[in-house]
Amino acid sequence: MLISGKVSKEGNYWVASLNLLDMDGQGKTKKEAVNFLSESIELMKEEYCLDMEFELRLEKKTNKVIFKARNTNKLASFILRRQRELNNLTLQDMADILKSKSRNSYARYEKGKTAITLQRFAELFESITNHSLLIS
Repeated sequence: MLISGKVSKEGNYWVASLNLLDMDGQGKTKKEAVNFLSESIELMKEEYCLDMEFELRLEKKTNKVIFKARNTNKLASFILRRQRELNNLTLQDMADILKSKSRNSYARYEKGKTAITLQRFAELFESITNHSLLIS
């Protein structure tokens, strides 16, 4: 699964951003900004105890950052948990929003224990953020 972000100049620094993860890295060069973004993702993976391999690369001509994860379910679980926490929602809140009897049914998505379709991912993302996920 690929996620694209951007690299832009802000004052004297470059900022590499992945909006879907709500994560940034800043540096004096584009490469340094991307490296700091990569480090931020690694730290978040550790916090979530998530074993997910990824690549992060810069497309210099377009100033895009490309995030590639080898395991789609693990990436989906990472995004869902990150967005839930950013929106100050608990697992119980998610169960209530989804009209589920158990918070564990949603938690299985965040733990990567339940395979997730792209459509279901988009539905869950929208439930968390109140924003549609445009898929192209």
